Amino acid sequence: MKFGRRNRSALDDQIESAPEKQPEPAVAPLFEPPPSTRGAGRTLARDLGLLLLIFVVGFAIAFIWLAPGPLLASDHSSPDVVGMPGDQAEKLLGTVTILVNNAGVAHSTRATEVTEDEWNHVVRTNLDAVFFWAQEGARRMLKANAKGAIVNIASVLGFGVSKGTIAYATAKAGVIQMTKALGNELAFKGVRVNAIAPGWFVTDINRDYLSSEAGKKLTRDIPVGRFGQDGDLDGALLLLASNAGSYIAGATIVCDGGQMVALRG
Repeated sequence: MKFGRRNRSALDDQIESAPEKQPEPAVAPLFEPPPSTRGAGRTLARDLGLLLLIFVVGFAIAFIWLAPGPLLASDHSSPDVVGMPGDQAEKLLGTVTILVNNAGVAHSTRATEVTEDEWNHVVRTNLDAVFFWAQEGARRMLKANAKGAIVNIASVLGFGVSKGTIAYATAKAGVIQMTKALGNELAFKGVRVNAIAPGWFVTDINRDYLSSEAGKKLTRDIPVGRFGQDGDLDGALLLLASNAGSYIAGATIVCDGGQMVALRG
């Protein structure tokens, strides 16, 4: 439930016209997130890179991108390694005050057939990693006495479920409750924690299915009549990550084209 390519925008023109002179980074400067970063993580980093210093966690990749500027990457599959990219970021750029948790893997196994390994993989990535990165980010912001924002990427499957998504839906529901708990504990200290729950978004992983006749039928349940596209999460993210959302804490904004509020039948 992420998204794919988008049409050319004014932001593309800004990126192409950016000054050629680059700061001296620890790694080579890039205008695109790495190929291993897919879906929402890749697009959010690109679309917001010129506007915000952003710390994006997703698909076993943690990266920091300031365009034009450096990119830092590391595996985040274990809570034991979350401190390393944070140390790199602070050394190079100072305290990171915007953290976007976009960890996510999916499955399509029915409840009676989910193995222990599959369950642990999905929950560890979609829930555990989100918490430990949020915890690490909050600790660093508080230590630096810096106000900041943490945005977790949840899913509409954290509110409702469909068959074959038990581990994913359970983990995303956990992200929504975690967001409430973190928002409740940290808002008074100047760190706002909120979440975004996307609906159906086109990605490289699901593009073929959503383009099929069976996939197209899903749009009948979406009031806006289409799947989410590249850039459809930007407004919510900018709100939650910027001072425009300074009075929002512990909330989850649903971006699903109205799917959750539409009655079936």
